[in-house]
Amino acid sequence: MHSYDTKKVMVLLPIIVASTMVFISESKHIPPDIAEHWKQTLAPFHTICLNETELNPQLLAHLLSDFEIPDEKLIHCYWKCMQEHMEIIKNGKINIDAMYKAIYMITPYMRTICVEEAYKEEELCRRSHKLAQCIISNKME
Repeated sequence: MHSYDTKKVMVLLPIIVASTMVFISESKHIPPDIAEHWKQTLAPFHTICLNETELNPQLLAHLLSDFEIPDEKLIHCYWKCMQEHMEIIKNGKINIDAMYKAIYMITPYMRTICVEEAYKEEELCRRSHKLAQCIISNKME
């Protein structure tokens, strides 16, 4: 297992979260207030999930130029780790109440549509990725 320098990872965190949450496509973005809240929500678990998944933080940093969440196994598992630590995912099941509490500005419509979309995936890491991708896509302006 890799152990990342916490200071370096925390420096990269704003770039990673901003690129993940704000720049999904050239013409759409997450409103800055929502992106900031999401960044604060994810920050406590970022280093833990990098270490658990052995994900290279540089892979996430490149999201800024790609304008999308890469469809890669380690990134899927990174999202699973984040959602488990936020208690959105527990024993492979999506906890709607925890999702509502953890995700700033999520709407009942988004919860319904994104949970339905996520449950189409059997594999837990892919399910988490699908959930994150759906939430982010539905908050773009």
